[in-house]
Amino acid sequence: MECDYSGISVVVFDFDGTLVDSNEIKNRAYYSIFPDDPVVVDVIAEVLTDSSAKSRYEIIAEIYERLASIDSVQLTSTDALVAEYSKHVLDATKNCQPFECTEELLLGLSRHYHLYLSSLTPLEPLGEIVRYKQLSKYFREIFGYPSKKEDTLRHLLKYHSVSQNELLVVGDGESDEESASSIGCSFFKVTGNNSLKELQDKLLNS
Repeated sequence: MECDYSGISVVVFDFDGTLVDSNEIKNRAYYSIFPDDPVVVDVIAEVLTDSSAKSRYEIIAEIYERLASIDSVQLTSTDALVAEYSKHVLDATKNCQPFECTEELLLGLSRHYHLYLSSLTPLEPLGEIVRYKQLSKYFREIFGYPSKKEDTLRHLLKYHSVSQNELLVVGDGESDEESASSIGCSFFKVTGNNSLKELQDKLLNS
């Protein structure tokens, strides 16, 4: 069903792959924290294919569990792996450029809509990255792991006393689309900078 953009008042954005081109950074980081071994590479690829809507904690735990039974693979603890992954991603994402249209889009929308950020990235590093990129001023609040995306949407519906038809989820991944579907609100799929320009046109000219 086509979204009636004229009725939207609350817009909830994902971050990675939606506002910044950082998905490849996050995926490469999984390979960097585990041993460089063909068997390990295959396991990581399988888990990433199966777990695109999961947090880094769940993905690393799943990779660890599958590799633990392989005698030739030496692993540190999952906590150490998560810490190493988080540091790598934090540093790299800080230096990753937002999509060309990101700031213009957020500036324009923030004048007319209640904007929120909801991500599977842990809240503390997410907030640090968003502040570093000087994007936090556009959002009323930022939500990150361990908050679940569907719970965040339900909270915002109640907080703003709006219906599902007045809330739009903007994202590039399964978790975004599934969270929108779970509460019956509209979803706009981002596939790059051109998508953001299309969204800008729909929301500011509706």
